[in-house]
Amino acid sequence: NQAMYTMGHVLYVAASLNFVLGKFDAALEHIGKLCTMENRETPFYERELAEALRARILFEHGDTSKAMASLYALDREVTEKHWPYQICVIKLYIGDMLVRQRKLDKAERYVRNALRLAKAMQAVSLIAYSHFLLGLIYAQLHRSGDGIDCSDGKGDLGLAEPSRARAIEELREACRIAESSYHAETIWRAHAELSRILRSMPAAGNYLEHAKKAYELLCKAEDQVPSEMLPAYCSAFDRSRIKEEL
Repeated sequence: NQAMYTMGHVLYVAASLNFVLGKFDAALEHIGKLCTMENRETPFYERELAEALRARILFEHGDTSKAMASLYALDREVTEKHWPYQICVIKLYIGDMLVRQRKLDKAERYVRNALRLAKAMQAVSLIAYSHFLLGLIYAQLHRSGDGIDCSDGKGDLGLAEPSRARAIEELREACRIAESSYHAETIWRAHAELSRILRSMPAAGNYLEHAKKAYELLCKAEDQVPSEMLPAYCSAFDRSRIKEEL
């Protein structure tokens, strides 16, 4: 069985790598193999995480409702199993997608819950990702005049301090923590968002410093991608668009 568990882990790592590279078909192939191999005798610890990746790919392909339904079901499943790492990751995925749908109040609740779990586990990369998503939430609130897409009135968005200040604080914290964990994707994206926010301020401050940092980190990441995979990598997750704006 140890060989099966090892193969399951390898398939999940391969799926994750291809996802980051923007090679979604290859990622789905590895996810399919992992799920096919799993049975009652050899349940894979990574199965729910792989299914969450499948949901993220559905979202990237525009099937938002199916992606969200899958993630909500996975959230319930891992919560019942009391698996904190999976719970944290899946809540962050949900929060990420809610941010992109501008459902900011609901996103904030999911990300806050994930952040508490990440801190309890001392999972540095997940803590950084949580702060980054909170930064995006408050940045969007600032740009929309602190309006909240919220039907139930819960959450604490826009109540304590100006959204822009909260966004800057969260993004700076994401940069600080991500740098210690070498989580390059979170670092460059946080710097890019900081540059965008600071550029809009009357005293623009050091927005160019953040833009330069984001550009350098993204270029460094691109240098590590095989040339034949670079077009897919650059076109995925708005990387090319953000790079042009820096």
